[in-house]
Amino acid sequence: MTDPKTIRLFAKDKDARAEPGKLVHLSDLDGYAIEDPAPDLRGWSVKLRDGGALGTVDDLIVDTDQLTVNYLEVKLGKEFRTSSDNEWVIVPMQAAYLDLEHEDVIVNRLPARGMAEAPRFRTGNAPRLAPTTTEALHAASSWEPLTTEGGAIEEIQDDRPIAE
Repeated sequence: MTDPKTIRLFAKDKDARAEPGKLVHLSDLDGYAIEDPAPDLRGWSVKLRDGGALGTVDDLIVDTDQLTVNYLEVKLGKEFRTSSDNEWVIVPMQAAYLDLEHEDVIVNRLPARGMAEAPRFRTGNAPRLAPTTTEALHAASSWEPLTTEGGAIEEIQDDRPIAE
């Protein structure tokens, strides 16, 4: 597993344009690609540290000032939805570690009040919109280290592997 610290984009051609100061879905950002050696996480399974499936990475949300992936837009699995409709949440990259061998994203944090209280950024057939900076910061700040019966555990460090 690896810590994704930063996934950067590069302009594939001279016509690539990104309006500065925005958060944009990678799929809506024409002319850009993920810089090697970072993988494209779209379609990867998102799992909790215990191996439970949270959902699937549907898209990547890019900060156009830095041209970096800051958030994952995750389509939740049925067990985490609050209704029968499809639901999407935003997971900050700081809460994710990559299992390159299995093409999984491992989440080592959850919203403080649990997934039932995590803000849904899209439900059902609602149009896909990138979050505002305020919404994204709120989502990121709600994700806290997972806890155990004994209390909060330390965040996983770069050199500490996650047990499989």
